[in-house]
Amino acid sequence: MLLLKQLAVATINRKIQSVKSLFKWALSKKIINNNCAIHLIPLKPQTHERHYLTEEKLQQFSQHITHPTIRVIAQFIANTGLRISECTQLLLSDVDFEQCIVHVLHGKGDKSRVVPLNHRTVLLLKQYLQTIRPKNSNSLYFFALAKTGSISPQYINSVFKKASHEMQHPQLITCHILRHTFASNLVKHNVHIAIIQKLLGHANVRTTSIYMHTDFQALQQAVHSLES
Repeated sequence: MLLLKQLAVATINRKIQSVKSLFKWALSKKIINNNCAIHLIPLKPQTHERHYLTEEKLQQFSQHITHPTIRVIAQFIANTGLRISECTQLLLSDVDFEQCIVHVLHGKGDKSRVVPLNHRTVLLLKQYLQTIRPKNSNSLYFFALAKTGSISPQYINSVFKKASHEMQHPQLITCHILRHTFASNLVKHNVHIAIIQKLLGHANVRTTSIYMHTDFQALQQAVHSLES
């Protein structure tokens, strides 16, 4: 019946878990004599490859972002893989230009990690501090606006949404997609999945494995290799 309603697999599984919990409770209270819900099996989640941007699309997206600070944030995420919450909470003291690293002190699960910065990103951040960030700001946040001294994820996503529509991209480009772009580019450069896991701050390497894309060109090359 739930499948006929075209509900998402995750929604159906939550309902199944609720029913199983109810019957387990009823059995413990001796309201029922048999837990028939024990035989309910959750559906297997569907796996989808994560959407990511090519270098060309990433440049087009950046050009459609008119807000200078948010344009820097977009490029920063695409080159570091930080979550949007990690970007908005980043402090000036968390960026070490001497060692070219960013200290992510409060990542998901309140875990900390260190993310190296490539030369392009170092130049990007230095230029932001020199020409974009408000000079008279007393804010401790690295990405700060003159009015608030900070910047919200909601505001960033709204600007991203507008830029996505203006470039007529078939899918809404979000902070998550820029993070996926970072991971996918590392995969294309044959970076080991364990290293990608540490850069992204994933607790489980299986979470990172979703970025192991296989495009059609790679499939063609694999098949044609049998002829050699």
